[in-house]
Amino acid sequence: MHRYKNTYFYLAVALLCAGVLFCLLFYLLNRSIPLTAVGASMLILGLVCLALARSLPRISPETGAMLLDTSMGNINLLIEELGLRVKAIYLPSSLTSSGKPQALLPLSSDIDTKWLDRPLPQRLIVKYGPNNENVGILVSTPGSVSAVLLAAEDISGMDAIESSLTHVLVGLLDAVGGVRVSQSNDGDLTIRISGSRLDGENVALYEWLGTPLASIVASIAAEAMDKPVRILEETQNKKHIDIRIGVA
Repeated sequence: MHRYKNTYFYLAVALLCAGVLFCLLFYLLNRSIPLTAVGASMLILGLVCLALARSLPRISPETGAMLLDTSMGNINLLIEELGLRVKAIYLPSSLTSSGKPQALLPLSSDIDTKWLDRPLPQRLIVKYGPNNENVGILVSTPGSVSAVLLAAEDISGMDAIESSLTHVLVGLLDAVGGVRVSQSNDGDLTIRISGSRLDGENVALYEWLGTPLASIVASIAAEAMDKPVRILEETQNKKHIDIRIGVA
């Protein structure tokens, strides 16, 4: 991606320099309005190329996908070796020492979330309660980056969930076409995502941690409600993806 950024930058410099020379030469020397307009057009194109060079991501989407596949593959092996069979609990940044949302994978299916009332230490294996079975794996997920992307945004409260998800998934990541959020009477959230551009690869890890899209949704929901949440259900058809989130 740096190669493309350099290309846009060099093209912008060339167009800006040529545009300045054209404007000076043809307006001051020949008083030619049409040729001066050509120089002004080159200046405009140069500014556009400069803006494109600044807007391109620092790494290519292919590099990002490679890094994601590698990290998710390692977590998948770890879960398989430990024999974890409990769905992840997504914690807001207020309950982690890392300052960003993370996912807790309990070793025991009998988990009492009342013990999740203080920040967990920044370790892989954490103890979240007084009993010996209150142990789990604390991992960062694709959703953990949402705290970084929304560092300057206020995402507290229910009204901010849809706008925050739209800002991240549509605006920053360009991963989906649209996001709609609704809440049921029992407090569960249903997030309908349309126009997903992420591959639907079936990975065993996703059964317990959720897909990358569901991970981002759960992390932002946990941050907005400032409560631990779980991905209750994720369904997909040709038109949209529905993700149901509930308080753990």
